[in-house]
Amino acid sequence: MARDSLDETIGKNIRQIRRDQRLSQRELAERLSISAQMVQKYEAGSSHISVDRLRQVADALKVTLPQLLYPVGSSDPIEQYLAPPMAAESRDLILHYYQLTPEMRETVLRHVKALAALR
Repeated sequence: MARDSLDETIGKNIRQIRRDQRLSQRELAERLSISAQMVQKYEAGSSHISVDRLRQVADALKVTLPQLLYPVGSSDPIEQYLAPPMAAESRDLILHYYQLTPEMRETVLRHVKALAALR
C-alpha cells in the first residue's frame, strides 16, 4: 500500500470512527491536545500521521491500531488469528460499552448477567 493511500485510509477510518462515536473534530483534537485543523488534515490524508500519534488516536477513540490501519470492511490478517469473527452488533455494543465510565460499565455488566440468568 502506497504511503498516500495508507494516509488516506487511516484518515477515512479516523473520520468514520469519530463520527460513529458522535465526536466533533474539536472534541477529538482536545483529547489529543492538538488543533482541530490537524485532525482535519489527518482525516483528509493530507498530513502524515506518526506511529506515536496513531497510537494516541487509537487510545482516544478506544479502538485498536488495526482498526485505523485497514480499510473499513477489510479484515486484518493478524486479527483473524487472534479473535473469532465478531458480528457488527457485537462490535457496536463493545464500542459503546467502552465509552461509558467504569461505574456505568459495572452496572451494565450486572444487568446483562441478570438478564442472561433469566433465559
